[in-house]
Amino acid sequence: MRLALFTDTFLPQTNGVARTLGQLTSHLNRRGIEHLLFTPKSAPEDSYPDPVRPVASIPFFLYPECRLALPSMSSIQSQLNTFQPDLLHMATPFNIGLCGLRYAHRQGLPHVASYHTHFDRYLEYYRMRRIVPLYWRYMKWFHRSCGATFAPSRETAEILREQGFERLRLWSRGIDCRQYSPDKRQAASVRERYGIADPLVLLYVGRIAPEKDIATLLHALQLLPESVAAGVHLLVVGDGPLLPELRAQAPHNVTFTGAKHGKSWRSCTPPPICSSSRPARKPSAMWCWRLWPQGCLSLPPVQAGARNWSCPGLQGCCFSRMIRAHSRRKYAAWPAIPCCGRLWGMRDGDRRLAAPGNRFLTG
Repeated sequence: MRLALFTDTFLPQTNGVARTLGQLTSHLNRRGIEHLLFTPKSAPEDSYPDPVRPVASIPFFLYPECRLALPSMSSIQSQLNTFQPDLLHMATPFNIGLCGLRYAHRQGLPHVASYHTHFDRYLEYYRMRRIVPLYWRYMKWFHRSCGATFAPSRETAEILREQGFERLRLWSRGIDCRQYSPDKRQAASVRERYGIADPLVLLYVGRIAPEKDIATLLHALQLLPESVAAGVHLLVVGDGPLLPELRAQAPHNVTFTGAKHGKSWRSCTPPPICSSSRPARKPSAMWCWRLWPQGCLSLPPVQAGARNWSCPGLQGCCFSRMIRAHSRRKYAAWPAIPCCGRLWGMRDGDRRLAAPGNRFLTG
C-alpha cells in the first residue's frame, strides 16, 4: 500500500500533532509501508528524511511558530502521479490538506482525515467568535467525502457527532512507559536547580500563549489561602509570546524554565501533581498520558480529552474550566490540592501512583 499524508506541522516542530505524525511515519517505516508526507517547510530542506516533501510557507499571523503552506497544486499533483498513492490522509483541513482532498476527488481515490485541534475554541481567544459557525460549516464540507474521520478521544468524537460529522473513528494515543516512568525523574536536582523548597509542586508544560489560560492559573495561585499557598510552587515549562509579560507579573512561588525538550523536560516532572489549564482545546490531552506513568496526578478541565481516560481519585480529578474573571475563584477551591498534599507525604507515593498509570496505559 502507498499512503500520502498532508499536514500543517511535522518534526522538527514541537507540538502534539507533529509528534503524533512522527510516530505514525516511524511505524510506517517499520512496517515497510511506502508513504509521502507533504508539510510546510520549517527547517532546512536537507534536514527532512526522504519521504517528507517540504512545501513553501510563511508564518501564520495568529501563531508565528506555525507555518501557513503556500502549495503549488501542479507540483504536488506531479509528485503524486509519480508516487501513485492508494490512500490519502489529510491531517489538516487547510491549504495543504485542500490539495490532498482535491487530488483525491479528481482521481477518485479513497481518503480519510484526522481531527487534531479544536480551532473553534482558539477563535474565541483571538476575538473571532463570530466566524465559528462558518468554521464548522467549512469543516463539515471538508470531511463530508472522507471515508473516515479519526478523532483522538471519545469526547472529541462526540463533539464532532453533535456537529453533524459522520463515519467517525477513534484513533487513540499511547505512551512509551520505558521513557516515561519514575526512574526518569530527577525531582531533587530540579528542586535544587530552581531553588524550590515548597513541598507541593504544580507543573505546567506547553506554549506560553493567551489561549493556554496561564494567566488564569497564576490568578488562582494568588487566591489560595495563605496556609495552602505557603507550601505550593508552580513550575512552568515552555516558551511563547506571553513569557516576558507573565514572568514579570508572576508571584514569588512561580518559576519559568523556558523551553525544554526530550530528557530535559521529562526530568522536570516533580512529585506528585501535574496541573494544566490548556487542554480544553487539545482533544487528546497527551500531557496527562505522559505524566501518569511518572507518578503524577493530573488536573484537566472537564472539557479535555483526558476525562475519557483518567480515573477520578486515582490519576487526579477534573475541574470546571472557568474563563470569566468572576469565576476564577473556583480554581482556588480545587479539591485535589489537599488530597495531593497527603499523597505527597506517603513514603512511596510516586510508585503507588505510577503503578496503576502504567497498568492503564499498557493494558
